[in-house]
Amino acid sequence: MTSLALLNNGSLVSMPSMQLHKKFDAYLVDHGIIQKRDFSIVHKRINTLIQVHGHWNQSYQVYYGKVGVVREWIKNWFSLLPQETLIDYVRVVLGHFILDERWAKYYFADDYGLMKSAFRSYMRRGFGKLWFKKRILAE
Repeated sequence: MTSLALLNNGSLVSMPSMQLHKKFDAYLVDHGIIQKRDFSIVHKRINTLIQVHGHWNQSYQVYYGKVGVVREWIKNWFSLLPQETLIDYVRVVLGHFILDERWAKYYFADDYGLMKSAFRSYMRRGFGKLWFKKRILAE
């Protein structure tokens, strides 16, 4: 499934639909990476960022794959939430980016193929084990 986003410059860009991003969220839940919760607000904020800066614009690229920048972005928007929720939000944002990347670079016969490819890339980059904050270990 695809959707079109209207950018500030008036151009349209094809990107995975919100339903497809939610499917990937469910895939991450099924694999124990995130807890089951509503991540619509996170996806809406990412889509707004894309619409403001453009899908592959340099301003948007600042966020892509840079865990520290994603953590800071999440902290600025959702700082009052519990750490477990913030961890999931960071993981969902990174999943959103990976799904967009796979969608843009490769052809898949079905959504399941896209999910498997995105999940492999996600795990290979270590995103499934990321924390919002570093854990402090007791000595």
